[in-house]
Amino acid sequence: MDKRAQELGEIKKEMEREDDALYAIKNKIRHLEDVEEDIHQARREMDDILYHMKEVWLGEHAEHTFWQIEDEVNHYNRKTACMTNDIQTELNNEQKKHRQNLHALETKQQDITKEMRL
Repeated sequence: MDKRAQELGEIKKEMEREDDALYAIKNKIRHLEDVEEDIHQARREMDDILYHMKEVWLGEHAEHTFWQIEDEVNHYNRKTACMTNDIQTELNNEQKKHRQNLHALETKQQDITKEMRL
């Protein structure tokens, strides 16, 4: 009986660690969402600047320079989007793993508790 009680205590501690990990992931996801919002705002500001630059710059050479800058900005935007998507996917996978671990621990805890009652 003491062995089972000790096992339940260990399971409880492990469940707390999994809960802490899930909480940390939720915070990371919130932070990522804040970063994505900041990136979105920065993109809008860059688009405004590029639009005004296009209006100010006249001539064929200036227009070529504008298109070159715009291509670089678009490349940066795609790269940033890929990075945030990769981070989001990684966090979601990590969150899923911890939820599965937590579920397995809860099931084990219930089984031991039932066994102790018998």
